[in-house]
Amino acid sequence: MTIRIYVAEIAAWDPALPGTRSLYFATHGLATAAGDTPAATYIAGRISQPASIRREIFAGSRIGGRSRVSLGSMILRNEDGGLDHLAGYAFDGRPVTIRVGDAGTAYPAGFATLFQGVMDQVEFRRREVEIRLRDRALELEVPLQDSRYAGTSTAAGGIEGTADDLKDKVKPWGRGRLFEVPPAYVNSAKLIFQAHDGAAASIDAVYVGGNAVTAGAAHASQAALESASVTPGQYDSWLAQSVFRLQTEPQKAVTCDIAIGATAADRTVAAIARHLVESRAGIATADLAIADLAALDAANAAEIGYWTDRDGVTVAEALDRVSASIGAYWWFDRQGRFRMARLAEPAGTPALTLKLPGGDAVLGEGDAALTAFEFLPVELPVWRVALGYRHIELVQRSGLAGAALSDEARAPYLAEEYRIAKAEDAAVLTAHPGARELRLDTRLVATAAAAAEAARLLALLKVERQKLRVTVRVDQGQADSIDLGRVVRLQTGRYGLAAGKDFLVIGQELDLRRNRAELILWG
Repeated sequence: MTIRIYVAEIAAWDPALPGTRSLYFATHGLATAAGDTPAATYIAGRISQPASIRREIFAGSRIGGRSRVSLGSMILRNEDGGLDHLAGYAFDGRPVTIRVGDAGTAYPAGFATLFQGVMDQVEFRRREVEIRLRDRALELEVPLQDSRYAGTSTAAGGIEGTADDLKDKVKPWGRGRLFEVPPAYVNSAKLIFQAHDGAAASIDAVYVGGNAVTAGAAHASQAALESASVTPGQYDSWLAQSVFRLQTEPQKAVTCDIAIGATAADRTVAAIARHLVESRAGIATADLAIADLAALDAANAAEIGYWTDRDGVTVAEALDRVSASIGAYWWFDRQGRFRMARLAEPAGTPALTLKLPGGDAVLGEGDAALTAFEFLPVELPVWRVALGYRHIELVQRSGLAGAALSDEARAPYLAEEYRIAKAEDAAVLTAHPGARELRLDTRLVATAAAAAEAARLLALLKVERQKLRVTVRVDQGQADSIDLGRVVRLQTGRYGLAAGKDFLVIGQELDLRRNRAELILWG
């Protein structure tokens, strides 16, 4: 009889080293071979309960953003006190990997990765140790921007503000195409402003009191900008640090339109998401599902823009806003890879067909047995979608000057944070008088892109949808094929599903010791 073994590899901080130590535990005692990693090592059989983590990629009317992750736990036996010494170790925020394989198989080469994530809390009890787990989304709960102004600017130069204004304040950060950005006043003596902590592709416009200032010279260095004589009524710029300089002290609010990211292809949801995950959170390229990002760009490569000057914004928060612009969602799969997809009609070859055994239902290869299913509440269809787009960073309902005050287009534009693109189908109200309106704010830039996304969401959500919770018996191979975002087919003799219907897996909880999975399906 083949014995299935779960092995957990834990990185813990050992203060006695001091440094990180790798700890291994298994459900059954396991002696590794000389060619394994770790080599010729006995792994104690202390796991009484491998981890179980519930995840869901969207809920209710929320379209896009992160997956919701419920904490799971792994339980280690400690009746003999053999793990008591670990009470002095530090575990939080450190990686954990759980693998499963057959006894006698090479480790780790012959084991499948069941879960890769991080540890949260560890609780020591008299007879057991509970390790609470999170997926790798915890690694994105880090500051998006922690670069701060030094306060060292003087009348002679500098773009770091002074001790009396900007010192220790977070520097502004953005990506994409941005409008009406309120830049930091980094040198009042030199009249220099900074819109982004880093390089810009272009500073497309500068405004004072809502009125455009004429573009002047673009300089190659900070020194050249500081020493220049700016022409009256113009602004000079230095793109390497997204700064510009005025000639006259402004008496009204200063804003600018700016593009960050070398080309339009660098300013899409997929491109900005990759930049956030790699460059801002430090996730390795090898841990990104690059094919997902390519597919997302193929589905919607419209330009967007995201900017903030707030302290405490996390990479995860920024990623939520960016991805929701095109109805996309993100998560980390069980192998610890960053994934993205766009909410769409379930399509493609189903990973599994779920059937209720008995009667005419015969389980074939690639089928999984339903043991229970129930319908869950789902919101009514949508008859109108109103999509906010072309977000402006500083709304100005007062304080305008000169021509901007009387401009019939400019003044109303500055008074509203978003433009609105609508798509509607009043015929939906015939069958569903209680059909709802959906309002979503995005970071899309172009009117055409917003109109297209509004129409897509309407087509997707104006029809009746079903949401189900199902429990199925699965083997290891089947479990690997039903991760979040995959399509499965549900086939049963009831509810008009005799021919089968395809659903998107939007929630999942696996219990592989019992060969069971609970899935939340949407379609």
